[in-house]
Parts: sequence; C-alpha cells; structure tokens
Amino acid sequence: MKARLTVLWVGAILLAALPGGRASEAAVVRVGSEVEFPPYAFVDKDGRAAGFSVDLIRAVAETMNLQIEFTTGTWDSVWGRLVAGQLDVLPIVAKLPDRARLVDFSLPHTETYDAFFVRPGSPAFATIEAARGKEIVVMRSDAAHHFLVERKFQGRLILVDTIPAGLALVASGRHDAFLCSKLIGSLTLQKHKGQRLVAGPPIPDYKRIFSFAVRKGSPELVEKLNEGLMLIKASGEYERIYDRWLSMEDPWNEWKRYLAPAVLVLLAGLLASAIWVGTLRRMVQRATRELAEKNERLRQIQDGLETAVAERTADLELANAKLQSEVGERKLAEAEVRSSREKFQRYFQMGAIGHCVTSVEKGWMEVNDRLCEMLGYSKQELFQFSWSQLTHPDDLAADIALFNDMLAGKRDVYELDKRFICKDGSILYTRLNVACHRNADGTVDYFLASLLDITERRRAEEARARLSAIVESSEDAIIGKDLDGLITSWNGGAEELFGYSAPEIVGTSIRRLIPADHQPEEDQILAKIQMGESVQHFETVRQTRDGRLVNVSVSVSPIKDTTGKIIGVSKVARDITERKKAEAQRERLEAQNRQLQKRESLGRMAGAVAHHFNNQLTVVLGNLELANVDLPRNTIAADCLAGATRAAQKAAEMSGLMLAYLGKTFEKQELLNLAELCGSYLPVLQGSIPGTMRLETFLPAPGPVIKANAVQMQQVVTNLLTNAWEACGQERGDIRLAVRTVSAKDIPVTNRFPLDFHPKDLAYACLEVADTGCGISPGDIEKVFDPFYSSKFVGRGLGLAVVMGITGEHGGCVTVESKPGCGSVFRVYVPVTAEAA
Repeated sequence: MKARLTVLWVGAILLAALPGGRASEAAVVRVGSEVEFPPYAFVDKDGRAAGFSVDLIRAVAETMNLQIEFTTGTWDSVWGRLVAGQLDVLPIVAKLPDRARLVDFSLPHTETYDAFFVRPGSPAFATIEAARGKEIVVMRSDAAHHFLVERKFQGRLILVDTIPAGLALVASGRHDAFLCSKLIGSLTLQKHKGQRLVAGPPIPDYKRIFSFAVRKGSPELVEKLNEGLMLIKASGEYERIYDRWLSMEDPWNEWKRYLAPAVLVLLAGLLASAIWVGTLRRMVQRATRELAEKNERLRQIQDGLETAVAERTADLELANAKLQSEVGERKLAEAEVRSSREKFQRYFQMGAIGHCVTSVEKGWMEVNDRLCEMLGYSKQELFQFSWSQLTHPDDLAADIALFNDMLAGKRDVYELDKRFICKDGSILYTRLNVACHRNADGTVDYFLASLLDITERRRAEEARARLSAIVESSEDAIIGKDLDGLITSWNGGAEELFGYSAPEIVGTSIRRLIPADHQPEEDQILAKIQMGESVQHFETVRQTRDGRLVNVSVSVSPIKDTTGKIIGVSKVARDITERKKAEAQRERLEAQNRQLQKRESLGRMAGAVAHHFNNQLTVVLGNLELANVDLPRNTIAADCLAGATRAAQKAAEMSGLMLAYLGKTFEKQELLNLAELCGSYLPVLQGSIPGTMRLETFLPAPGPVIKANAVQMQQVVTNLLTNAWEACGQERGDIRLAVRTVSAKDIPVTNRFPLDFHPKDLAYACLEVADTGCGISPGDIEKVFDPFYSSKFVGRGLGLAVVMGITGEHGGCVTVESKPGCGSVFRVYVPVTAEAA
C-alpha cells in the first residue's frame, strides 16, 4: 500500500512539472455551479458554491494545479452559459446523447437513480410508462427533461427552474408528479419540511451518470480532468469527498457514530494489553536482537526491490486503465453518434410535422415527406425554390430579422407564426421553430426547422373572433351562464340593456336580473335546458341595475361540448319595451276608433230618430192644440187631451236632448264669463240639490270668458251637479264646483271625450265638478257618455251624453277622473275667447 501511494505521489509531482500543469502559465478555469441541487451543488449561507461536485472539482484542480473560479446560477442559466462558451466546466452534468453535440464530457464520476415524487396517497410511478398521460414536472433542460423528450413521453411536461420550485408545484396539488434524482429530491424535502411529498421507487430503466461537462473544443482540459479524477480516486480523496456528502444513503454510517466510542474503548484496552505484552517481548528481544537486526537488513533489501516492482506495475496499470478508458469512450461516442443519427432520422420523418434542413443561403438541403405534402410540391419541385420565395410577403420581414439575428450570433433558436404560399395558391398557416448548428468558430453551418400546420386552428380562431365581434356588436343582450345560473359572459348589448358592466356582473347569479314575481321562470327554463330543449321568443319582464322593469323577448339554448354534453346556457334578450308601447298605443287607438265608430253609428241613428221623432211630435202637438181649442173645459176628454199634450212635450224635450248630444242644436252663442254664469245660476242649483249634499264653490272674479250659449252651459252645469248628487245616493256627500283657466298641455289625455278631440294652442276655461260618491269602475268610464246608459237607479241616461254633446259643439272636451268608492271628478274644457266682452 505504501509503495502504491509513493508511485501516485511521484506521478502527481511529475504531472505538476509538465507545462500543461503549471498554474503560472494556465488561464483561470471558469466553473459554473447550481444554486439548488443539494448535496451535489448549492449555495451556502455565505453565498459561496458548495456540495459534492464543488469539492470534487476543487480536489481535481488542486491535484492538477489548475486555477478555478466559480459562478453560481440556476441549472438552465449555467448550462446555457457553458454551451455559449462563457463557462469552461460544469462539475455535475448527466451525460446524454443530445448534450454530447454541445459539450465534451470527462470520464463518469458518479451515478444515481431518479424517482417520481408524488403527494401522499397518490399512486407511485415505478416506470416511465406508468406515468403516461400524466402532468409531470421537470427542471428545465435537466437530464430528466431531455430523457422524457428523447423517449417521446406521452404526457404533459411542466418546466421549472429549480428542484424546490418543482416539488412545491406538485405539493400544491396542481400536477401529478416531479421527476428528479431520488437523493437530491429527498434532501430538498428535508430542507423544505413544509412540502409533504413521498418518493417512489428508483426507475430501473433510467439512471443518471454524472461527468464533468467541458466547453466544446477543449480536449486538453478534458484530459487534465480525467487524469485528476483517476489520481484522487487512487489517493482515496474521492472516497473521503463521497463519504462526506453522499454516504448518508448508507445506514452503516449512522451506526459508526455510535460504534466509534466503543471501538476506541476496545482499542484502549488492547493498547494496554499490548504494552504489557511488549514488556514481556522486550525481555525476549534482548536475546534475539542480533538476529532481528540481520532480518531487518534483509527486509529492507526486499522492500526496495518490491517498491521498484510496484512502481513499474502501477505505471503500467495506470497507462492500461487510461487506454481502456479512451477505447471505451470512443466506442461509447460512436454508439451515441449512431443512436443520435437514428433518432434524428426517426424524428425527421415524423408524419405529423414538416421538417427541413436549410443552408445559410436559404436553400433546401433536406425535407421530409410531410413538408412536401403540406406545401403541395414534390421534393424535386420544392428544391427549385428558396424558403423565402414561398413565404407570405407580409411575414417575410419578421422572419428575415430573426434569421439575421441567428447569423449574427444573437440567438440560436427562434419561433414564430408564419404563412407559406402553397403550390395551388392557398395559404398555409404554420408554427415555425428554427434552430441552427454552428461550426467551431461560431458561424452557422446549417439550420433545422420544423413546421406545424395550424391552418385549421387559425381559421377556427378567426371564426371565433368574428363570432365574438358579432356578439359584442349586437344590440341584443347575449349572455352566457352555467347550469347553476352563474353568468359566464356578458356582451355590450347586455351592458346597454341592463346597466351592469361585465366585471361587476360576471360570476354572479342571473337571478339578480329577474323580478321577485318572475323568479319561478328561471327554474322552468333551466329544467327545459337540462332536457336539451330550447326556449324561443319568451316574452317576460326583467329588472335593470337602476331598478327599472323592461319588457324583453328571451331566447335560451343549451351549450354543448364536443361530446354533446350540456355544459352551459346561451341567452339572448331583446328589449321589446318600445314594441309593447306601440302595441298598447295601437290597442288604445283601436279602442278609440271603435268608440268613434260606435259614436258615429249612434249619432247617425240618434240623429235620424230625433229628427223623425221631432217632426212627428210637431204634428202631434199641433193637432193636440187644435183639438183643445174646440173642447169644453173641465171634461174628461179635455183632461186626457192635456195629458197627451204634456207627454208629447216631454218627448219633444227628449228629442232636443238627443240633438244636443249630437251637437246639432246650433243655438246662438255669446261672450260669457263662466264664473259669473255659474254664480248667477247658483241659487237655482242649490234649490235643486238635496239637503243631504253640501255644495262648495270656487268661482274666481274675473273668471274666464268663453263664447257659448248660456242656456246650454247652464244645462251642462245642471247635468253635472245632478250626476254628482245622484252618485252620492241617499248618503251624506260633498260636491265641489270650481272654475279656473288652464293651458292646453294641462288637459289630461286619459279618459278624455270625445276621443277625437285635439286641443289647440289656446287657453281653456275649466269647469270642474267633484263628488264623494260611489265612483266609476275603469271599464264603465268610457260608457258613461253613451246615450241612455246609466249605472244608477235614477236618471234617464242622457245627462252626461248631453254634456259631451254641448261641450263638443263649443270646441271643447270632457275628462273623467274616478275610482270605485273614491268619488269622481268631471272637468269640462271650453276654449277661452280672445274677443272683448
């Protein structure tokens, strides 16, 4: 053993004496180290690089007299800097075929198995195949990342920058598992105790073999690192570093902490025994000293010979090991090249994606069948064009700019959405990914590009955009909601109709738009939707943000996914308030037209009857007067004739009232102060009103002046007051008579008669008679002015008809305001004259 150590130290001294091993003549080696890869590499509390790989590269550098300086960062950042030539060495890198294209590797120095980390209770994945279809978190550009991509992993990969970030992401419940070194993941979990995860079994078909990764094109540095590794392994330094950082995997090391004191006690006892035995031996050695001296000289001669032989043997073993390592590395590299070439060819000919290799001059070097199929050209036809000739003109500038950045060394990859012009003139939408392969001097050798056909996706996106624009610009309210009635979408038409903005309404219940008395409608609609039925043009009432009720026409349809499952509801609401108003207006006009037609029909009939009846009564009254002249007085015949005369006179009076209703009396009109007229006629009026009635008047002086017939106006007042006290019946009641002047706009439109009256831009005299009687139901108001209609036991049914006829003859109208049990107010409006009194 001593001879072997002597040979190693002599070898180390000789290596240090070589020109390549003198630190004074060598440049500083730039070493990159990760910040979160314990126990292999991390940053200690002082911010310095630490860990197994850091101590290992330091031991190698010290053995080979190399000056090193450390730079720390995330794995993705230090790996990128090594590939870009900004670092010289990464001390802990899994050796993979894809990475061998970018960097050089030393001899392997460590190996470890990976495992899936999952949440407690979740199934553990023992193999890569077991994780098919799952969401797996890996560290970006890590060996696990490259391994899964190389295996064409059938699942979704989630990329993170550090191992703690990946473990935390799985612990949050958002993904299925995290793939990394079982040792590293377990140590990280011990450090971050808040993350409850468990490690699955080591994956048998995948282990990491770690080496030093060296900047591409640095064979001398690789050679020195290989020699340094062999030396520290031979000297035992590697074992000491390994035991310090990685022996925690061996349970025996825990026992050594407890057995060491016991061993020391045992050794102390043995030492005491040895001293006692030694004392005895010294007594024997005195007698045999001369023989021992002779034997010692002989042993020294023998040791010298053995040392020489051992040194030569060690040199031969070292050279042989180096040669075997080089042969193994060369075979491994050749196998990796063959494997990479085969994998590349399989990847290149993948049927789903178009692949091509292009030159710096933008010409095609190689294309796969899928790309030819996408563009519609054969390979021979395609090779006659450059890729820029087939690029859509609108996308060419952006592509050239990225292409030039790659030529200038500003980037190694780029991607963009790009359109190509196919052979038949159609447009092909693609997602283009381009990477370059550089020569040793950094110039671009060739380009690798992949084209994914996204034409259908782009057309679908454009269709969705057009549909979204149509929905957003629609004046109708278009609302999406889920099956629980929660609003999921809200267009501008909905905001305009209901007053809510999308941020304040989306996520709330559709029921906030439904008045309380219409809430059951929502349950009925949802029941039909869940049965796959639609609701079309359902007219109802909805409530706006400011509390207004609007009439809407609602169409509701189910929203289905690709499997036909109902996942939501689409609702279109159209404001039909104006239509409802128009319909109400039409109905009102139709009712007015019916009333006018009825009045016209009644007028024609009543006019004909009145004129004919009046003519006949004139003859009857004439003959009765002539007969009365020749009859003696105080006879039965004379009394009968007098009774017949009185009846004929009442019939004539009735005929006159009918003509007054028709406005065909054509009596002489004069200027009248309406208030004075009512005041002068007041004693007569009070005499005709029953004692149970109380009459209150408001007759201003001067009152409004109208042009009218005094007798007819007195008849209007009389009929209104008579109607008022008759409405009160036998009960005690109050009647109010008032006169005032109003403008045309103050004349009510509701319950205004005749229906075809239209006020002029004039002042109007208003004669108002109010009572506290029984009132009139809404359905009877339009009938009270019909001839011979009466809802009272008394009356002939012509009083109000005559009032309307006389008022209409004077260019005015009558309005009614009444409720059952609350009395009535009749107002007569007659134009105020501009003539002087």
